[in-house]
Amino acid sequence: MKFVKYLFILAVCCVLLGAGSIFGLYKYIEPQLPDVATLKDVRLQIPMQVYSADGELIAQYGEKRRIPVTLQQMPPELIKAFIATEDSRFYEHHGVDPVGIFRAASVAMFSGHASQGASTITQQLARNFFLS
Repeated sequence: MKFVKYLFILAVCCVLLGAGSIFGLYKYIEPQLPDVATLKDVRLQIPMQVYSADGELIAQYGEKRRIPVTLQQMPPELIKAFIATEDSRFYEHHGVDPVGIFRAASVAMFSGHASQGASTITQQLARNFFLS
């Protein structure tokens, strides 16, 4: 019975240590992160556009040729395909998928290399927007 008690105390200490470490890491990194308000002020790089005298587009020059569209302009099949490919459990979590992280960690541990991704669409967006 004492063994179970000590095991429980050890588990509680590990959880508290882990939570404290995550909180400390957040407090260390948080001042370096950009303001969340910048999410609303997205400015995409657009190519240089050359127009004729009558206003017709002749050419576009540049690496990135993006045309922003709203969610309503995208076909529902495209949205479903994207979610099925990138994050099949998208509607089942709130940005972080513990099941996906555990699955990917288990596969990596038993195979010896990371063969599956664990990040959700939300995590990929945050990484690309804030950390690159």
